[in-house]
Amino acid sequence: MRGIYDELICDELVAAMAKWGDELDLAISADVFVYVGNLEPAFKACARILKPGGLLAFTVEEQDGAGFVLEATCRYRHSRPYLEALALAHGFTVLRSENVVPRYNFKEPVPGLLTILRRN
Repeated sequence: MRGIYDELICDELVAAMAKWGDELDLAISADVFVYVGNLEPAFKACARILKPGGLLAFTVEEQDGAGFVLEATCRYRHSRPYLEALALAHGFTVLRSENVVPRYNFKEPVPGLLTILRRN
């Protein structure tokens, strides 16, 4: 082990966030939300642990249409309108949402989104 972490937590996503109050300035979820369909509990938990003005940055695989869908890869795709609705419902402002390629699958680019939210 290279000693680059202060702490490594092995737990379910929302349960892992239960130990914090509104003390974080930044939460990053890089290539994590693709393994969660319904992101409502995660957004609620992130809103709780971030200080007012705190940032949530994350990537997802993009879903055309509404909501989210489970792919044959066992990863979920989420739509931009779904993410924006969750942000609004949980007191976030969308600072940026842009198309990115978060990964390649069999040498093919996977369409995705990089989103940055600010807690109101």
